Amino acid sequence: MILSGSKHLLTILVLISYLISGYSPPQNSEAKKARASSSRGCPVEQGDLSLLVNSNSTIETYYSRPNLLFEYNTGDREETFLIVVRDADLKPVYSQKIKIQGEGVLLVKVQTDLFPNTSYKVVSGLLCQESVINAKVIEVKLSRTSQITQLDRIVNQYLSQKND
Repeated sequence: MILSGSKHLLTILVLISYLISGYSPPQNSEAKKARASSSRGCPVEQGDLSLLVNSNSTIETYYSRPNLLFEYNTGDREETFLIVVRDADLKPVYSQKIKIQGEGVLLVKVQTDLFPNTSYKVVSGLLCQESVINAKVIEVKLSRTSQITQLDRIVNQYLSQKND
């Protein structure tokens, strides 16, 4: 699901979650953004991509099929977004490619059950000329928790506002 014209939506959702829910998370679990980067650089201009994470490039979620929120800005260019979720053995358990353009928020619904007490790695990014070589990439750890996290609450709030 893509929504356009929402440049600072994720930041606003974080602030709203503090004000409306009365939830006061511990300092180490504040939602932050992990930003995409490229080690060598793509020969063509690439857009910006960020992912809402708990902290230290980690996503913690209660849900077996989590929703992940990305913020992007590709300008006028159409780019290909790729996400791959890998298990502890680095075996892909979920992947998806999506064409994106402009500025907005991208909601990715992981369509594979993730197991508790298992570490996963999420690798996502903007492909470079339809190739993973020199892609602009975000790598984060993903794990399941025994209770709903602040990040889960933010995503749920985003979904409820989107459905209104």
